[in-house]
Amino acid sequence: MNDIPEPWAKAMRDKGLTDRRGGDRPSWRALGELIEVHPSTLSAMASGARETSNDIVGKVADALGVDVRIVNGWVGRARAMRAPYQPPSDADLLDEDEREAVDRMITLLARGKKRGRDAGDAEAQKTPGAGDTGDDVIRFPRRKPIPKVQDVAAREVDDDDR
Repeated sequence: MNDIPEPWAKAMRDKGLTDRRGGDRPSWRALGELIEVHPSTLSAMASGARETSNDIVGKVADALGVDVRIVNGWVGRARAMRAPYQPPSDADLLDEDEREAVDRMITLLARGKKRGRDAGDAEAQKTPGAGDTGDDVIRFPRRKPIPKVQDVAAREVDDDDR
């Protein structure tokens, strides 16, 4: 029984990744041997039963000769770029706390896309207190607004009037 869905089956047939016993049946085993990944991992990835690393998705895309963004779409996740994100060279100027904050922001922004939602989705933008544990919210210390010069001058005049 051929349980490999389209468009996987066509891409595998196009690259000759078929059952070694002959015929035109695409084979997870043939693809797995080529990229050194167990066939059950590939099958679970294609069916959505298991989330697979970007590394494996990239290997599959290369083996099939398909853009990695397309393969990501086949496995139900969005990916805007062909290659993984590399931070700018100035990132080495950040201390550990700043790097953790940036990493957390990236994780939160990407979460909605992993689920196949747009970043503008209400679920991806939870607000504290709305049935939320607070774990998803980055809290920065509040700073008092710096008064404008004219506000300070006006307060001094008011104090003189008293």
